[in-house]
Amino acid sequence: MKMTTPVPDGVATPDGYVRRTVTRGHWVVWRGFQVGGSTGPAVDATKRAFRLYSLSEASGKPAMNFINVSGKYHNTVHRMDFGIYDEINEVIQRESIQGADQVARDKEP
Repeated sequence: MKMTTPVPDGVATPDGYVRRTVTRGHWVVWRGFQVGGSTGPAVDATKRAFRLYSLSEASGKPAMNFINVSGKYHNTVHRMDFGIYDEINEVIQRESIQGADQVARDKEP
């Protein structure tokens, strides 16, 4: 599946996939499969194929910095107390309103 979105007239796009986003935070879901019980081939394929950078950096194609978090603790559960509102506020201040759907922006779809 190739995801593309329009880019401004006169802007050259690199080979590959171009996705214009309206938010500053991004999640990429990527799955690799073991070969003979080893994750090595999946990791190598990901490092070889995956690139994420701003279109303005496309001519230089910056090097990717992959961080191995395997076996590292990271909490993906949101706060369950009043502090949840601090987390929500942080996202609201960081992100563009354009990232919210029309209902969240109090507009008719």
